[in-house]
Amino acid sequence: MKLRKLFVVLLALLVVLGLVGCGSGGGSYDDPVSTPNYLCFTSTGNSSIKMEVRDGTPDSFPDLKYSKDGTTWEDFVVETTTVELADGEKIYLRGDNTPFAVNHGFLNFVMTGSIAASGNIMSLVDKTCESVTIPKDNCFSGLFYQCTALTAAPELPAITLTDGCYYLMFYGCTNLTAAPKLPATTLAEDCYSEMFSECTALTSAPELPAKSLSDYCYYRMFDGCTALTAAPELPATTLAEYCYNGMFSECSKLSSIKVHFTDWNSGDGSTDNWVWGVADKGIFTCPSALPHSDFNSDKVPKDSGNHWDVTTF
Repeated sequence: MKLRKLFVVLLALLVVLGLVGCGSGGGSYDDPVSTPNYLCFTSTGNSSIKMEVRDGTPDSFPDLKYSKDGTTWEDFVVETTTVELADGEKIYLRGDNTPFAVNHGFLNFVMTGSIAASGNIMSLVDKTCESVTIPKDNCFSGLFYQCTALTAAPELPAITLTDGCYYLMFYGCTNLTAAPKLPATTLAEDCYSEMFSECTALTSAPELPAKSLSDYCYYRMFDGCTALTAAPELPATTLAEYCYNGMFSECSKLSSIKVHFTDWNSGDGSTDNWVWGVADKGIFTCPSALPHSDFNSDKVPKDSGNHWDVTTF
């Protein structure tokens, strides 16, 4: 009995010290939860990935490293390095880069095959993955522009945004089915402009918790998302210039929108063509104070002679 009690005490001590795992939450000093959550790309089948500059005149390129095992790192040189990936193979990327953007253009991943992204996009600018502040205007603009090989998006945890930071980020990613979380509650000008435009496979939109808007913040954000059926709830009570302009244009299956603003004219051009080409029938939910008897592509949806039902609160 004394030996059994001694064994139990020793085992408990080892668990506390982290030398013995305790269910799924235990681990050792090499526990992967302590490893930075680097941006990761995982291949299905044979794929390749590189980074190019579109329409830019860079003074210098960002300093990036890549690894296939998270331990051995090599230079990932813009315009030069191409990494080939076999089925199931991964690549991790990291770097400390302020700024990350280039002049008059954007950095763009070029992919072949089928690739799912995961991990923290901020590892491109902060290899500790601790920062939640985007360092410069247009930082990640166009990063996955027309990456038709992309099947899943990485995490976008930043809560302090900059002008144009995600502009065109996933434009034309036609195999992207779900959007990442967007936790920022205060927006910057053009921050999400055309972010998911022409993502024709996107079936779900992220929550948009911001109540404080900026000019052009959601401009054409989901334009051409023909698989999207419901809009995220829009909690802002006051609009900014062109904030929702073209936001859901040509979302031909979209049949549900809920808003909280009470004045269509609180921002110039704020809802111009914002619901052009949505579904013929749907439900528009709004405050009772918002005028809701005008049915057109700038206000309450109307298409093919029909108008949506209106519910107020």
